[in-house]
Amino acid sequence: MTWQAGRLAFLLTVSLCVTSYGEKVHKHTEKDSSRGVEEQFIDVRDASGTYVHHGPYTAFYIATKSKAAAGHYRYGVKHGKWESWYASGRIKQTCTYINGMASGVQTDYYENGKVQNRTGYEQGLPHGEFTQFYDDGRLREHGTYVNGLPEGEWTIWYQNGKKQEEGAYRAGQRQGIWVTWFETGQKRDETTYRDGLKEGTFTSWRPEGFRWTQGEYRSGHKEGTWTTWNQIGLIEKEEQYSNDKLVESDNN
Repeated sequence: MTWQAGRLAFLLTVSLCVTSYGEKVHKHTEKDSSRGVEEQFIDVRDASGTYVHHGPYTAFYIATKSKAAAGHYRYGVKHGKWESWYASGRIKQTCTYINGMASGVQTDYYENGKVQNRTGYEQGLPHGEFTQFYDDGRLREHGTYVNGLPEGEWTIWYQNGKKQEEGAYRAGQRQGIWVTWFETGQKRDETTYRDGLKEGTFTSWRPEGFRWTQGEYRSGHKEGTWTTWNQIGLIEKEEQYSNDKLVESDNN
């Protein structure tokens, strides 16, 4: 059989069993209607005798015949460079795997070709710099992961370039002062965290810049006097909390 004829048989046959170097190799072409793709892959027996994916993998969109994904398996797990595409043919994601675990930088794209996310990976976990963009290319979010958990300073921006939220993580938990802003750039609220729980003074402001509410948190619960001001800066009400429960309210 010629190479061309063999290739044609592979494309038309649902499952083809051949023997290579004494090892049975099953070449498959399967349709996955739920994802709208046709997959081509190879199965071989692993050490336990179970058939697993091994070698090149390719998927095509059934409707457009364009490539949907491509990569390699090594005895049942992804290994090496993997890519996926939108039905339009534009790149969707690139990632590298080592023995089934994501490694290096994974890049996700919008269909317009702009980068959506860049995420560092190590041994299958987010590790290193994370950056997210809006579909016009403007920066949306930036931070760092360590062993799958957010660590250090983290910032989120509005699409107009002004900050939306900023603070720090320690071992995946919010720590210290976190600040949020309105899209105008006016500060919205300021919260202090300790090991992921709100702790200490909380203050919020109205869009016009006037202070709105202020009170204390203790281990994530409202505690003591909480004050609310009206739009002209006068006290509107004062409330007393104990372990997050309202125990007294004084409306002015």
